[in-house]
Amino acid sequence: MVDTKVGKAPLTYTHGANQIIRGVETAVEGMTVGEAKHVTVIRPIVKEIKDNTVLLDFNHPLAGKTLFFDVKVLDVH
Repeated sequence: MVDTKVGKAPLTYTHGANQIIRGVETAVEGMTVGEAKHVTVIRPIVKEIKDNTVLLDFNHPLAGKTLFFDVKVLDVH
């Protein structure tokens, strides 16, 4: 485990403002108060741009590790 909010104040963010990892934000979209889910995310990094192609690296900085998030919506304002 790298980080946890268990036993701490919940994370707050503005949905759509790119304040959290995009894959987690996408997974939370449409959830209702009290709903929980497990989310797995790795986002790409642009490694090289050529005339007609883009090389993407889907390895997270924690390469070799899969990121797991347990998310639960506590409130919506």
